[in-house]
Amino acid sequence: MADGDSGLRIISISDPANPSEVGAIDTPGSAANVALSGDYAYVADHGGGLRVIWVGDPAQPVETGHLDTPGAALDVGVSGDLAFVADGYSGLRVISIADSANPAEVGYYDTPGYAHGIAVSGDSAYVADGYGGVVILRYQGPTGIGSEGPGDPGPPRAFSLSQNCPNPFNPTTTIEVRIPEGPPARTSLAVYDLRGRLVRTLASGDLPAGTYRFAWNGEDDRGVPLPSGAYLYSLRNGGRRITRKMTLLK
Repeated sequence: MADGDSGLRIISISDPANPSEVGAIDTPGSAANVALSGDYAYVADHGGGLRVIWVGDPAQPVETGHLDTPGAALDVGVSGDLAFVADGYSGLRVISIADSANPAEVGYYDTPGYAHGIAVSGDSAYVADGYGGVVILRYQGPTGIGSEGPGDPGPPRAFSLSQNCPNPFNPTTTIEVRIPEGPPARTSLAVYDLRGRLVRTLASGDLPAGTYRFAWNGEDDRGVPLPSGAYLYSLRNGGRRITRKMTLLK
């Protein structure tokens, strides 16, 4: 069972009338979903990415490896040596789990919405994508759905702004921006307080197509630490704008 902030719980149902917990392991994020394959559990851990946990001894589960995903890992499906992760605004991430100690991303696809659920059959993934509906994808190797690795450094397919990670955060968080190919346009990424006042400019200029990650340390443009609370961050690119909310906790 993926049990949110309580991590992974292992429950015996040998007696359906009296289920009992036989083991547990805490995860650093919020365990949203889990998939099983052999002696391993693969946990979509929201802000904690993908966690690989050996459950060969249910009483003593052990994490053997993990991979931090750029978005919010909300669901996971496993087929063979691949884990397919529904990663919020970061779309579908395809991760090789052939080496349980070193899971590695081998591809991704920018879905149009917010990937929050997934089902896998063979090399096909069926992604529940919020307002993007159901997106059906087929994995055809490291370049088949858009790899971020050296095999295919192609640009993103959609303009997007990820949810910052971690969130809430202290002292630093990361924001991912994706800009597809198109006519050059001035791009800005800025942080505002809830009254709409600009507190920090993270990027401003003509950014070519690509994926960018910006870190914010909770300080304003003068280097003064800001108080705990909610802040807005907004991405503008030409006539397009996306705004999200994040929380700074001290």
